Amino acid sequence: MAPRASGEETSLSPSHQATESNSPRGCGRMLPRLAVGCFFLLIAFLFRAFWLPVVAYPLMAPAPQHENAVTLIWARSSDGKTPSGDGIVERTASLLKTHPHARVIFTQGWSSRLVELGVIPPPYETFRSALAKYQIESERVINLEVNGFEFWNEAKAVDAFLREHPEERVLLLVEEFAGQSHRYVLRRALDVSHRDRVEILGLPDLQYSYHDWWRSRSGVKGVMVGYLFLIHTILQPQPLRPPRKLSLEDFEQSIPEAPGGRP
Repeated sequence: MAPRASGEETSLSPSHQATESNSPRGCGRMLPRLAVGCFFLLIAFLFRAFWLPVVAYPLMAPAPQHENAVTLIWARSSDGKTPSGDGIVERTASLLKTHPHARVIFTQGWSSRLVELGVIPPPYETFRSALAKYQIESERVINLEVNGFEFWNEAKAVDAFLREHPEERVLLLVEEFAGQSHRYVLRRALDVSHRDRVEILGLPDLQYSYHDWWRSRSGVKGVMVGYLFLIHTILQPQPLRPPRKLSLEDFEQSIPEAPGGRP
């Protein structure tokens, strides 16, 4: 068999083909794509003040359209101890002064053991005392009894109040990043004829707001908590069952006795 000529082309092995496929030509294609990606990241970083506020928009309720017609300002407590929302006392006092005939309805979604024991005053009493410093009469603050717990039952209590007072228009004061969550519950708990009579005013946090939330750790945490709260509200807007309330006697009986018969 005649030897193969040196100038004759030889067939390439698969390993040789794989080596050529991984040649610098592949890197040459990747570098422009990487450069374009880095360029867009740089543009997004430089102009973050224009698009990052959009991230917080889904958490916020629409701005009130009939604030001048408000007759009731709805304040609430989510922990049963203090009013909810930064600057709620100052904002409520300002609204009451611009609406001389308006009143305040106060609800709470949870009861506090400290309040039940008389260690601290109820949150509506604390709210009245704080408004008194702005020359707001305590008679203008109405404590609305809630049958149950969580915001769903607070909304049901307000719904019953609006049924008895068809001339009232309500402005609910809540945290800025909790507006959409509260609005979602209101749209399901209120009667259809009452939904348009309740609007929401978001109160920004003292440390951040929607236009600069990314500048602080508290703002980033506030957005994350806002989305978790909104997702939970969408999945479960209505409480399943009320929590068990223990009296002091029940609590003492639930404590196991120590060896020797001593509690």
